[in-house]
Amino acid sequence: MCSDYDRAIARFARSEAEADTWLEGFADDTYQAEEHAVDADGADHIIDEPGEQYFNARQGMKIVVRLRRARDGIDWIVGSPHRKLLVYVLAELVAESPRSPKLAELEFLLKHAEDWVRDQAWCAVQLHWNDGLSDFLMAELARSDLKSVSHRQRLVEIAAVHSGAGDPVPDLIQVLGGASSERRLEIVYDVIATKLDDDLKGKVGVATWRARADRLAQNLGEAERGLANGLIDIMTGGEIRAVASVLPGPARSLVTSILQTCSIDLAGPLACLAGAAGLDIAAAAERLLSTDDARDGQAAIQALQIANGVDLRTSLRKALAHRRYDVRREALRALVPDATPDERKHLISVAGDDSADMRLAFARLMQEHLWPEAVDPLTELLADTRNFGSPSPMGGAWSRFSVARAAGQALGVFKGLPVSAIDALLDAACGHSADPFVACAALCALAKQDDARITPVLLAALESAGLAGDAAYRPRAQAAAWALCDRATGEKLDALDPDAVRVAQCDTSVIAGPLLVAFGALGGEPREKVLRELRAGKKFERETLVRTTAVAVDKIDGLVLDDREQIL
Repeated sequence: MCSDYDRAIARFARSEAEADTWLEGFADDTYQAEEHAVDADGADHIIDEPGEQYFNARQGMKIVVRLRRARDGIDWIVGSPHRKLLVYVLAELVAESPRSPKLAELEFLLKHAEDWVRDQAWCAVQLHWNDGLSDFLMAELARSDLKSVSHRQRLVEIAAVHSGAGDPVPDLIQVLGGASSERRLEIVYDVIATKLDDDLKGKVGVATWRARADRLAQNLGEAERGLANGLIDIMTGGEIRAVASVLPGPARSLVTSILQTCSIDLAGPLACLAGAAGLDIAAAAERLLSTDDARDGQAAIQALQIANGVDLRTSLRKALAHRRYDVRREALRALVPDATPDERKHLISVAGDDSADMRLAFARLMQEHLWPEAVDPLTELLADTRNFGSPSPMGGAWSRFSVARAAGQALGVFKGLPVSAIDALLDAACGHSADPFVACAALCALAKQDDARITPVLLAALESAGLAGDAAYRPRAQAAAWALCDRATGEKLDALDPDAVRVAQCDTSVIAGPLLVAFGALGGEPREKVLRELRAGKKFERETLVRTTAVAVDKIDGLVLDDREQIL
């Protein structure tokens, strides 16, 4: 007979299933958010949305389980068609409780937790550890199918508590004998990667992790010990090529044999070590790249670069198609410096990547490497409006179009930009954007270009208002002042108008300063005029800046130098 409890459980289980179905349909939105293909505030909402979808179902199920647990205990869970979900909810309730549950309840969790429920069950056990669970702990540590890094590290933390002395090594040594080579090396890896509560930071902490791992390595056979020592060395700061150069023969053979079978997180550092030792890591790198995980893919890129094999660039080009932008970005950064003309044609397409972080990386790389064929894509990126900023709770914040800013900064490094690029920069400099710093980047980029339209635009920008009406914060005017300064020192400026003289005399120092330098670099009558007006207004510090600049750029015609200036 179906009880009220059963009906409530069935209803909340349906809600959970509905959330699962919704999540499957929401997968593409989540991926777009994780790839930063949408604005930051939208991405934040999308990533938080799944938790909101599951909230009611989980909270309702918790209430039902709590009530029935108080009345009937927990054995009824075993016969429920929703057993897995109920065990998960029970584990959450135990973890949230400030009171330690009965040992029988913890045993129940560990006996009946399967698949994705196991991690939550062990989380509850960790919070309410009981030495009566020692056999469960040893059995779990000996398993060879522990894919979750966080779960394995939690087991190391529990082993440290179980020892009574904060040392997990005794328990770990006990399980080494019955474990596979892959699992034994995985345990060494986990001991180094797990930071216990009492561990110190810095070099002392590293020494502590290494000491634990060294004790484990001493209990391994020759080949495993040699490979474990190499793993320990590179994970605690050793230079990888030096470590690889002394890797014993048996260890070299072992690493080759287990790269395809060890856990994927262990495969990363082992592939790097094998690559440094000159071993073939192509299959291991392909395995790491195939998981679609960012950390695995980045480890593959690192290993490929260390190995520096004949197929390196081919592998890196393939990695440009990886699902995660972190991996594509690492591949791009590795390919750009030595790219051939044919490769450049392909790499330029990255400017159209859906991920804003890829477009940003492209712009920054082009600022460094100055590919002529990048000018057109960079010009298009000036209009990129992906917002990297999330709205401020206090309000009043402006957008952050980081790609457009970077595109402007990159274009500013190129000499002799085509008219189309200058047109786009002028439009950006004069336009009204939700991100005022795009205009600033465009103004700076125009500073060293040859076009009669540029100086009037810069002079007009000196009068720009402050952000949110703040007269003390006028970044566009400041950018224009520095651009005029660069034009003057680069001999691309013949004169400054009376409005510029007024700004140099009266505006705040962050805007007037660059203009005063510009007047000093100009020389001739424009300089003399501003010097006369500065003296008349008793702006002696500003007068000194103009004169010192004139001396520095060797434009002293018409100046009577004082003793200090003569020394300069």
